[in-house]
Amino acid sequence: MKEGQISTLKKEIDWHEQWSKLKESTEAAGVQLEQAINSKKAARDREDKLQQIDRVQLVRPIIERLKTTEQQIATKTAEDSRLATSLSALALKQETLDDLIRDASLEREAKIKEEEDAKPMLDTARAMDVLLSEKEEQINAANKELQTSAEKAEQLNEMLQQEQKKSTLLQEEISKLVGWKADNESRRSVAEHANVILSKLSDAGGRLESLHLYKNKISKAEAETTRNLRKKEELEKDRLSAHDLLQQKRTQRHKLQSDLAAIPISTLEKEKANLDTAIEDIISAIAQWKILHVALKDLSSLQQSYESNTANLKICQEQLAGSEKRLEAMQMQKETAKLMLEKASLAVAESVELLRDKLVSDEPCPVCGSTSHPYASEHPKLDHVLSQLEREYKQIEQEYDKVKSLCNSLSQEGTHYAKLITLQEAEIPEKRTALEKLEKTWAGFSIYTQCNNIAEEERTNWLSQHLQHQKTRQQQFNGQMKAFSELKEQLDSINAQLTGLDKQMDGFHNQIKDIDRIISSLHEQSTNDAHELQKAKTHLEQMRKTLAAHFQSEQWFDNWQADPEGFAGRIQDFAQEWNTKNTTLDECSRQKSVLEEKLNGLHEQVRSIREETNLKMQNLTKLRELCMDLNQKRNDIFDGRAVSAVEAKLKGAINTVTKILEQRKKDAEILRVKIAGNVAQSKQLQVDMASLTRQKDEAKLQLHEWLAQHNKQYGFSLNVSELMPLLEFSQEYIENERAFLRTLDDALTQAKSIMDERAKALETHTSQRLSERSLEDLTHLHSATLTSLNQNSHRVHEIDFKLKEDESNQNRIGDLLQMIAKQAAIVDNWAKLNDIIGSADGKKFRQIAQEYTLDVLLSYANAHLSVLSKRYVLQRISQTLGLQVIDQDMGDEVRTVFSLSGGESFLVSLALALGLASLSSSRMKVESLFIDEGFGSLDPATLNIAMDALERLHNQGRKVGVISHVQEMTERIPVQIKVSKQHSGKSKVEVVGL
Repeated sequence: MKEGQISTLKKEIDWHEQWSKLKESTEAAGVQLEQAINSKKAARDREDKLQQIDRVQLVRPIIERLKTTEQQIATKTAEDSRLATSLSALALKQETLDDLIRDASLEREAKIKEEEDAKPMLDTARAMDVLLSEKEEQINAANKELQTSAEKAEQLNEMLQQEQKKSTLLQEEISKLVGWKADNESRRSVAEHANVILSKLSDAGGRLESLHLYKNKISKAEAETTRNLRKKEELEKDRLSAHDLLQQKRTQRHKLQSDLAAIPISTLEKEKANLDTAIEDIISAIAQWKILHVALKDLSSLQQSYESNTANLKICQEQLAGSEKRLEAMQMQKETAKLMLEKASLAVAESVELLRDKLVSDEPCPVCGSTSHPYASEHPKLDHVLSQLEREYKQIEQEYDKVKSLCNSLSQEGTHYAKLITLQEAEIPEKRTALEKLEKTWAGFSIYTQCNNIAEEERTNWLSQHLQHQKTRQQQFNGQMKAFSELKEQLDSINAQLTGLDKQMDGFHNQIKDIDRIISSLHEQSTNDAHELQKAKTHLEQMRKTLAAHFQSEQWFDNWQADPEGFAGRIQDFAQEWNTKNTTLDECSRQKSVLEEKLNGLHEQVRSIREETNLKMQNLTKLRELCMDLNQKRNDIFDGRAVSAVEAKLKGAINTVTKILEQRKKDAEILRVKIAGNVAQSKQLQVDMASLTRQKDEAKLQLHEWLAQHNKQYGFSLNVSELMPLLEFSQEYIENERAFLRTLDDALTQAKSIMDERAKALETHTSQRLSERSLEDLTHLHSATLTSLNQNSHRVHEIDFKLKEDESNQNRIGDLLQMIAKQAAIVDNWAKLNDIIGSADGKKFRQIAQEYTLDVLLSYANAHLSVLSKRYVLQRISQTLGLQVIDQDMGDEVRTVFSLSGGESFLVSLALALGLASLSSSRMKVESLFIDEGFGSLDPATLNIAMDALERLHNQGRKVGVISHVQEMTERIPVQIKVSKQHSGKSKVEVVGL
């Protein structure tokens, strides 16, 4: 009902808005029409002018032809004047050219005669030029020979000076060498016997180095002995302290073992495991009870909602039946009112409209005889009746729309309740089935029987309290087990400390034995070094006596001892210098003799070349004098100019004059051709001008005829002066004017059309007004109705949202229950697996893998240990990675690895190493085994056992290497790599036994 009322109000508001728009558009169209009419009036003068321009366009070809003819006549007249002037100038130029041609002919004849007169003198000059050329060649040849001799003489002089300088330098070098040899004559014996002396000194150098080495070794051995004695005292003190601490730790270990034995750890672990299971069962039961409790509440709520929806549907159906009956009655009233309105409208139209149409203004009415017809266009009483019927019809129509809207709303509401009831009827059995499954699962918990006597509202609190009580007991068990773990950790720590102390005691014992052995070795080494020192001194004294004859100074031996290498180097340098100086002196003497002979030969060559140069100089002087006489005579002919140049000049002058003559003749011929062309062109211009004059007269005649016809046709006088401005307008201007006027006509036509159309639309819209209410009243009523409708719609949307949200929650809870049931089985499996190997850092699984690998390793190690010693068997401590030893000779007594002696520890370590090699052999072949030390702590029997085991490995094809200082082992190891210490930080390596 509200929607129909809003629709009606909206239509009336739209009518008012549309009427305002149509009114505004009609007024705007009137303004536009008035503007178009004014524009058309303002353009009247332009339109008349354009018509006049269009009429004169027919004479445009005549005017253009007249103008073209006048322009051509003017051009031809100017061209004729130019030709006349040009002909006068060409005639004057022709006379000048004729004079120049005559002068050029006379000059050419004079040049030809001059050439004939010069021929005898040219022959004489040509002969003298040949003779001069021969003399100049002779002078050039003589000059070259003289220059060659002078250069050769200069080269000889330079060579002579160089050789003299060489001779002087050689003499100075010989003098120096002789003086040096005299100064060092006393050391001649050393230079001549240098090889023997150096050999002796080299041997003695080794002895001297050994002397220093043994002195240093003796000093170092004494210092090392003192240091080792102090270290031995410190180790004895540390061993006593470690022994006391070892006794204290053993006492602590015994006490901790007693405390651990008093705690029933196995019973605690079992009770704690049972308690953990009970707690997990309670937690699962609480979760299951919460799900079951929610399901019970959901089922109850669903049943209540189903009953409420059923009752609402019944009420809605009853209301809908009453509304439908009322709607049928309202429809009959509506149809009756509509029929009455239509009949009244037809009656008024048939009885009144015909009479009104016949009435004429200022003429008497055929009914009342009045000349005034106030109801010709209106009839107030009839209009009042019609409007009353229309209002009644609209009121009935509005009531009908309200009832119809109510029926639609009730129908939709009934459909909605029916859908909800259908969904709830399907949902209730499903929820009952799910509830039965949840109750069955709840009955499977061990705590179910205890909860039966407790009210459902209190079960959750009771379960939480029971869970808290069990967790308190769990914390107590955890505290007891934590205390056991702490004691166990303390025991493991003390065991580790005891192991470290045992190893420390063994280390102290081995270190003290090593120090005793080192001290003994140092004493023995010092004795040997003292003996070797005395031998080196004796050898050096013998060498001094042997070489004393070669040295004059008594301090030579001390100098050699201070710097053996420098002393030997100086001897070697002096011997080399002595031999070099002697060789150089001999060579310089030989070169001096050769150089003197070469100087004598150079002096003779210089004298000979000087005589030859003087003779060539005299011959050159004679040739130059003869050549000067010939040049003087040749200069008298043509001033010494070349014959070819004179001939070329004469011929060039003739050729130049000839070319000038020919060019002037050509210019005269071209000039005659131009004069003839200008005369012909002038005659043609006269003919063209006569023809153009006739065309001009004809065009003027045609123009006057057209003007007379135009003036006669349009009734006004138009002369040539008025015609020309009209023809000045271009075609583009004419087209623009036509387009402008056409635009004005189109705008006027369009404005009239728009005005008519909008006036009709406004009249039609005015006749369709629905009521007499104003726009403000309609707007206020529409806003109020729309606000009420929005509030109702908002309430409907809220109700729909809550229903959908409730339905979604119901579906989601059902899905969660199914997911929880599926995940419960997965959680059980993971919990079991977690109990076995689960831990956050992977420690449990790593512990299992390491225990398994250690068991495999011990199986291989025990196999090797049974060969080394049948007394011991290695065993892993349960639930740990620690090792213990079974002593079979002591009734299978279990011993810790910390209680083994040094020899026993060595055998066990060797067995483990061999077991590790066997364990790795599945992936790679272990062929070599190296053992570094550890043998020094073995007694003879254990050492024999270890050596027997190593020999068996060697016999099996494996390479066994032992790094040790034990002397007894060398007797049973045939192949040895022996490292001996040498002097100067060197070592000697040798292989013994191959």
